[in-house]
Amino acid sequence: MSETDWKNVPVPARIAKLEKDKRGYPIPFIVLRDLKGSPLFAANDGTKQVMCLFEELCPICGEALEVARWFVGGPLSAFHNAGAYNDTGMHHECMRYAMQTCPYLAMPSRAVQLHVDKLQKRTDKKLEDISMYPKRPEVFVAVGATSQHIKQSATIPGHYLVRPAKPYIGIEYWKDGVRLSNEEGLNIAKQAVTVSLAST
Repeated sequence: MSETDWKNVPVPARIAKLEKDKRGYPIPFIVLRDLKGSPLFAANDGTKQVMCLFEELCPICGEALEVARWFVGGPLSAFHNAGAYNDTGMHHECMRYAMQTCPYLAMPSRAVQLHVDKLQKRTDKKLEDISMYPKRPEVFVAVGATSQHIKQSATIPGHYLVRPAKPYIGIEYWKDGVRLSNEEGLNIAKQAVTVSLAST
């Protein structure tokens, strides 16, 4: 996936309603804005993040979730016994659009690293780098669920974690903007979980 291929990805109706940046890229609901109202794609708005969690809104389009919602994270979020997510679920079509167009999810060579100090100068909101892992997972695992459980983080004050209900109603594996076969994706995910468990 190159930085221009996102323009060829069909835009779901919900996302088409969003404001666009200068490139024409839809600005996700949860993205933080600076003091001038410009989007800071490398950071989420904490207030909107909590709103999405407790009002069950999609962080991409900002609209209410349906019964089925999809969560995106690494293999440990999906398959580890203690796995959890930082964000609430998304509509299936919003998740798929993000998986194909978001720089962090789809374009590793263009991924924006979160520099908290630099971003802090552009906003009046307190920023914290709460990334669970220092690098992108080798494969992203999207899981579908019909409900979610929210719990407060034991290590980060004011931060919440989300656990989708099991059994999952669907699983998709994505790498560099492309959906993998279940067999290929599961093999990569299993290896990641095994390595993590072996190191603990």
